[in-house]
Amino acid sequence: MSVLKKLTALSISRSFGLVAILAAVVAVASVAVTLNQARIDMLDLKRAEVKNAVEAAASTVNAYVAKVEKGELKDADAQKLAIDAVTNARFDDGNYFFVIRYDGFNIAHANPKLIGTDMSPLKDPTGKLFVKELTDTARVKGAGFVDYLWVKGGDKDPSLKVSYVVGVPKWQWAIGTGMHVHAVDASFYGLIKDVAVVLVPLALLLLGLVVFLSRRASGMLRTVSGNMSTLAAGDLKAPIAYQERQDEVGSMARALVVFRDAALTKQQVEAEKAQAEADAGEQRRAADTQRSLNEAQRSDDAKKQAVVVDALGAGLERLTEGDLTYRIEAAFSAEYVKLKNDFNAAMAHLEETMRQIATNTESMKAGAGEISQAADDLASRTEQQASSVEETATALDQLTATVRQTAEGARQASHATTQVKGEAEQSGQIVREAVAAMSGIEKSSDEISQIVGVIDEIAFQTNLLALNASVEAARAGDAGKGFAVVASEVRALAQRSADAAKEIKGLITASSVEVEKGVALVGQTGTALERMSGEITRATSLVAEIASAAQEQATGLQEVNTAVNEMDQATQQNAAMAEQSTAASQALAQEADRLAALVGRFRLGGDVVALKAMAGKMAQAAAPAPRPARAMAAAPVQSHGNAARKTANGGDSGWEEF
Repeated sequence: MSVLKKLTALSISRSFGLVAILAAVVAVASVAVTLNQARIDMLDLKRAEVKNAVEAAASTVNAYVAKVEKGELKDADAQKLAIDAVTNARFDDGNYFFVIRYDGFNIAHANPKLIGTDMSPLKDPTGKLFVKELTDTARVKGAGFVDYLWVKGGDKDPSLKVSYVVGVPKWQWAIGTGMHVHAVDASFYGLIKDVAVVLVPLALLLLGLVVFLSRRASGMLRTVSGNMSTLAAGDLKAPIAYQERQDEVGSMARALVVFRDAALTKQQVEAEKAQAEADAGEQRRAADTQRSLNEAQRSDDAKKQAVVVDALGAGLERLTEGDLTYRIEAAFSAEYVKLKNDFNAAMAHLEETMRQIATNTESMKAGAGEISQAADDLASRTEQQASSVEETATALDQLTATVRQTAEGARQASHATTQVKGEAEQSGQIVREAVAAMSGIEKSSDEISQIVGVIDEIAFQTNLLALNASVEAARAGDAGKGFAVVASEVRALAQRSADAAKEIKGLITASSVEVEKGVALVGQTGTALERMSGEITRATSLVAEIASAAQEQATGLQEVNTAVNEMDQATQQNAAMAEQSTAASQALAQEADRLAALVGRFRLGGDVVALKAMAGKMAQAAAPAPRPARAMAAAPVQSHGNAARKTANGGDSGWEEF
């Protein structure tokens, strides 16, 4: 809380300065983190470069190991060629490779004096046995990085050196190289310099801008504060600065102008108030005299208005209750007589209109009830008919579909057996051709084995060419880094080609054995197919007879089904129309009931009551005799998707009702 109080007590100029300092700290921290990550990325790139170079050299040595395993070279000759290739290879501006046996003896190095010496006891300035760690990494892990401190030629102090080593277990060799990180540090310091060239001027510019803005804001606020002090002292004619500005300072200045104008207005109001009080005393005396004269006139008018208001209130209350027979009988003064006559005439017109509406409503209600009853009867009979017809159509559809499916299955079976017979007859010839083809496959396998041998030799030659390309790319330094990566990929591709050729040769040998077994099995298959052909011939004739009979049945049922479906469609349409008529008549009857209920709220006189009674008798006379109840079960039929209902006692009752 104490820190927060101190911050709130800061002046505007110091607040600007604090914001500028915080921005500078955040910017410096961000740049430091970014530069640190950049140095880490540079070191990772240098490590990847060392790793690629060592793996290229190890691939060259492994190529000679492979020649020894194939018997193409003797072990001693292959080792000598491998050491010569590694010793002469250079990369990245003169960096070299070294080869150390697992026991610590150096057998290949750019310095001839170190060849044949035991380098296991060699330590860096921190006491780290880095040579022993290199050989242990190659022997145990197969490959890995080892970092240590070493004095580079031409330097006085040791510096970090990144080394990578790959093991060759066959010959107990550890092949590796190392690179000092001077180049990374130089690039890193150059990057820091470039960043400083950009950030330092920006920081100075920001500092100058903060100082300018803080002083400018403080000056304007001091001026506004002085104007406020002048107004507080009572000087209402002093000028107020910065009124034309559109920022917060301008708003404060304009607010001071409002306060000043309000103070001036208050002085004027006080002077005018004194004059007004004097005038008000004179006017008050004249008003008292006029008031006494008006009170008598107002009392008389109030009595007349009270009579009119009471009469109109009673009339409106009776109108609210629905009584249209009420008329105003009280005597009004001359100026309110027209209001009385207009009210009575309006009530008379409204009573006549509602009487006609009531009469028409009862007639419409009776007619709507009759239409609704007739529509219900029609819909009931139509639903019974539709249910029966639909059940018949559904049953015929299912029967027709079953017979058609049976006929189609028999026809397809006949066609299938005929095809099987022909295919069985052709199978014998195919089997004989398969035996001849397998013999040709066996001969082709021998030829492919010879081709695979040629591919293996091409892969070995490609590996040697890629090795030479890697050495030449290493000698080319930075210009050959990209080509060195390509050469490494070519060596890997050549090695995979050789391995694939070996696998193909083994697979071809195994396939020759399987082809011989296949010839015997194909001969047995031909004998079995000849026996099957005779049985299929007899089955074909039987299935053809079944298909002919089923087709005749399907044709007859299809004709019957077509006629019933046409009848069902017409019946469903009639049922839908009957349902629509029923719904419309019921809606009309409901609307007539609601209208009659609304009209019934009004009191219209005795003649309307007689008309309502007459309309009720007409409705009872028009109502048909009640129908006998039928047991109906609302079971919707799935076919055709209509709303027909199924009768509980079968379809005969529906046809009789229809």
